[in-house]
Amino acid sequence: MFLPARGGDLLRVHYSHVVATMPHAEVLSRLFVEKVIDFLTIASVGMLASVFLHEPSVSTYSSIFAIFTITVFAAIFVAVIIIKYFGEPVLRWLHPVFKLAGKTAFFERHVAHLVRDASRSLTVPTMFLPGILTLAMWLSVYALSYVLAARFVGVTLSYQESLLVLFAGALGLMLPAAPSGVGTFHASVVSAFIFLGRSPAEGLLVATAIHLLFFVAYMVPAAALYGRWRLTRNVPS
Repeated sequence: MFLPARGGDLLRVHYSHVVATMPHAEVLSRLFVEKVIDFLTIASVGMLASVFLHEPSVSTYSSIFAIFTITVFAAIFVAVIIIKYFGEPVLRWLHPVFKLAGKTAFFERHVAHLVRDASRSLTVPTMFLPGILTLAMWLSVYALSYVLAARFVGVTLSYQESLLVLFAGALGLMLPAAPSGVGTFHASVVSAFIFLGRSPAEGLLVATAIHLLFFVAYMVPAAALYGRWRLTRNVPS
């Protein structure tokens, strides 16, 4: 969250590789499964927001929500099907390309390993429980946190409206952005308020409050864990 682009994801991959002594390709395949679950969750939250909200401004553009949700679900479905059932044909097609570039060892060690491991990981038992837990957390902890953060700065935000704001904020953070989503997150929340027919100033105020809330919520335990690591890293176990 604190690093630019998707640096946080890459840092998590490296840390997992070092601590769990897992190959980078295997950890990246787990990250891919995580992103599939995240995309499905974001699309589900957007769909629920369009169903629950009865604002005239939202109803006017309900077809946009439907088209976007269907597009996301279709894109995820196609990507999963290709990797799950057509991974080997794709690898056979890519192998001559990497061989021509003199990267056969890299292909076998990283690309092929990544595709095959992701194919094995993309199963219903693997994804069902994390997917349900992720959606439940977004619909409870995250949505209610948005409502409370808005009230903290004097803005009334209903639960249904918080789902749309959560959906827009998640879309803004999906893009490679500045450290901690500065700017992109705020713009996405402001656009959600405009979409709801509300003041952009309210949206910016709520976005700043939400950003500060989660920054503190992430930063305090992260600083404590880092401090503990610094104090104990040279202490013999």
